[in-house]
Amino acid sequence: SIHREGRAKAKVMILYLNNKVFCGQMNQLHNTVKLIRDEGIPIILVHEKDINKGGCSFGDIITQTPEDLKHDPYSLYAHDIAVSLYSAKRYQQVSLRQILKKIVMKHTDTVSYNNTEFIPLVGNI
Repeated sequence: SIHREGRAKAKVMILYLNNKVFCGQMNQLHNTVKLIRDEGIPIILVHEKDINKGGCSFGDIITQTPEDLKHDPYSLYAHDIAVSLYSAKRYQQVSLRQILKKIVMKHTDTVSYNNTEFIPLVGNI
């Protein structure tokens, strides 16, 4: 447990889902997701919608996801709905607010917004 000024920091992983999320990672991302789940750290799913940035259907993402992450004990897609990330400014702002809201909601009982530790995005936005 990480402490700063006597208060534990909350952790959250933001998993950026596009057409390359589980391709060519040599199992690194696969193993990281398993470790994060095993540690009980919440994962917030962000689904890229812009095809110029690797956006694809959610079905394509599920198809490339390793089988063990789809089922118990990991059940990557069973716990929450992914936030759609759009490129158009007005929609992108809504997406980013939804992501922030999910981060805060994961820790409302334990920490404030300023005391949340973020695990970096996987991939580029």
